[in-house]
Amino acid sequence: SININPSFYHNFNNLGNLYFKQKKYLDSIQCYSQAIQFDNQPDFIFNRAKAFVKFGNPNEAERDLANISLNYNSNEYIFLKIDLLLLQEKFQIALDFISSLDLKFKNHQQIIKNKITAEIHLLKLDDAIQSIQILKCSATKNFYLGLYKFKKFNYEEAISLFEKVKSHPNFGAQALNNLGLIYRDTGRAEMAITYFEQAISKDSSLKQAKINKAVVFLRNKDFKEGWKFYKSRYKSLPKIITESKLIEYECEYPPNEESLIVYEQGLGDQFFYLQLLNNPKLPSYSFLIDKRLLSLYSDRYPKFNFYSIESIDNNLDKFKYYFFIADLFAQ
Repeated sequence: SININPSFYHNFNNLGNLYFKQKKYLDSIQCYSQAIQFDNQPDFIFNRAKAFVKFGNPNEAERDLANISLNYNSNEYIFLKIDLLLLQEKFQIALDFISSLDLKFKNHQQIIKNKITAEIHLLKLDDAIQSIQILKCSATKNFYLGLYKFKKFNYEEAISLFEKVKSHPNFGAQALNNLGLIYRDTGRAEMAITYFEQAISKDSSLKQAKINKAVVFLRNKDFKEGWKFYKSRYKSLPKIITESKLIEYECEYPPNEESLIVYEQGLGDQFFYLQLLNNPKLPSYSFLIDKRLLSLYSDRYPKFNFYSIESIDNNLDKFKYYFFIADLFAQ
């Protein structure tokens, strides 16, 4: 349908919805962005915000939500806003927002679960245990009670509670991941890896379990195996990349010269990795960097091409892939 009529924007939105259900969140973001270019509909923006949350890019999700009327689809909007605050680790703001809601929302089971998550992270454990008692589903109660016991360092009870729900369709992967954390924190690395692997097997999109598994390997100085799983870390992409047609280079290392090397974090992250460009074996790569560094590194390393977000527009089409700068030095 897109081939027949590429300007019929609902096709891009629908394709984005399909990718979202398949947990291909970057693909869904790119489709929603194409739909938004044709028609700036609140539905399309809201869908992209949800995908940004799942992709682990809360800043872009926040920008999208700011462009949507507060009256839009109030239930979903409220749930997504709370999810976003939790993802950004703004736990007190999340609690304050929940406190400001109408009673019908405060008593919603999903809102109560979010409230417990925030209370546990803030170590407001007395409040958390009271909220846990309000939960209606026994499996849900066991899972959050397990988190409570975990934070109280009552590991044996936490293990027992997580074991009860490790097969649950909604909590199983997280419960297995939490069991791995307990065994990791108590010095039982092999058991920890076993549970992290079970969590990944149950939910292949659970980045936390992959990162936790990576940390165990890295602590044991198994850097090759550790980095393989650490590549699942949350990586924040510049908006210009998420809205482009570029795809992540996942072929044989190292990336080819059709790849644009992008940064993940701020200036400190870029300073750290860009100092490694004196490696003579590196091909003539192109780098996306902060505009404040453009002149400095263009003069220092004339072999490479450097772009900023502001200067890349006319050159973006010559790239097929993007590749994260940290992964460039993994070998």
